[in-house]
Amino acid sequence: MASSDSSSDPSSGPSSASSSSLFSTLASVPSWGPASFLSSAVPFGRSSGSSTLYPTPTSKTNPDASSVPSSASPSTPTSDPTADCLSEPPTAPSSASPSALLSNTTTDCSPSRPSAPSIAPAALATPAPLDPSSAPTTSPDPPTDLPLTRANAHLFDALESHTSQQLLLTAVQVLCSDAAVLVRTSPARGEQYLAIATELVTAFFAAEGEEISEPHEAANKILKLARREMDRVVVEMGRTEEERKAERAAEEERREEERKVEKERKKEERRMYEVAMREFREEKRVEEKRVEEKRVEEKRVEEKRVEEKRVDGDNRMEEEKKMALREARLAYVTDTQKRKMAKKKAEKEKREKEEERRMRLLEGTGG
Repeated sequence: MASSDSSSDPSSGPSSASSSSLFSTLASVPSWGPASFLSSAVPFGRSSGSSTLYPTPTSKTNPDASSVPSSASPSTPTSDPTADCLSEPPTAPSSASPSALLSNTTTDCSPSRPSAPSIAPAALATPAPLDPSSAPTTSPDPPTDLPLTRANAHLFDALESHTSQQLLLTAVQVLCSDAAVLVRTSPARGEQYLAIATELVTAFFAAEGEEISEPHEAANKILKLARREMDRVVVEMGRTEEERKAERAAEEERREEERKVEKERKKEERRMYEVAMREFREEKRVEEKRVEEKRVEEKRVEEKRVEEKRVDGDNRMEEEKKMALREARLAYVTDTQKRKMAKKKAEKEKREKEEERRMRLLEGTGG
């Protein structure tokens, strides 16, 4: 279908394929892609007649779309480009943004009729600046060689006036926005992007002469705003760096003061510790002395108590001996008295018996 489309539609020739690839490449510039994207764009697969994207400067592409040979075979079927676009999705790089895909579809799906009259430059709207904070903050090292934008400037001739102006403003806006972001992390890359944008504007309006058109003024305004923003960012970064240095110096001074205070505090703590240890050792020595004195006193009291107990024991034994002796004497005296009384009683009974027997004898004799 691609071959039939290119043979039946004069505006789909090599120049149209190149402009479509250039438009999609510039409109969807990756924020962190190589800076030499103008010399490394890949052509779409829809055009099988062109082998290279950028022809040599000596053979410039004719901007007139009717320059394509019209000697196509009559037997070639004529296809509707609009239907072709609806049936075949455009081939675009995977990294292209949705706006780039929409631009590709619009460019490839234009009917094969004479191009519409260009919009007046006064009606052009400057693209809104991109938000620098939405872009990543890391980037690879910038390439050392700048793209030959002047050599590739003839590619703009393949586009109609309004499309090429919008393409230029979009590319310049993207490059300037990326430059404003890159100047924070990679100043060399940011300057390179701004140089590429300036080179694009210079190449695009090289044939304009001394009179500056409104699109040229818009592009210059974008460049001026980008340069102002980059200078502001550089000044802000310098001021921020100075503030950081001042903060680091203040922080270092504060840390030094904290170290001094900490050193004094440790010194005071060490001194207080030594004083406390001396007091503790003194108290311990006094306590040991008091304990020793108490132990000696207790020993002396114990010895005295033992001595008193021994003396008491001796006295008690002596008293017990005396009591035993007294009791023995008392028992002896009592026993002696008992024996004496028993003896007296026995003698009395004996006398009584003797008296009774003598009385019986006397009574017997008298009778």
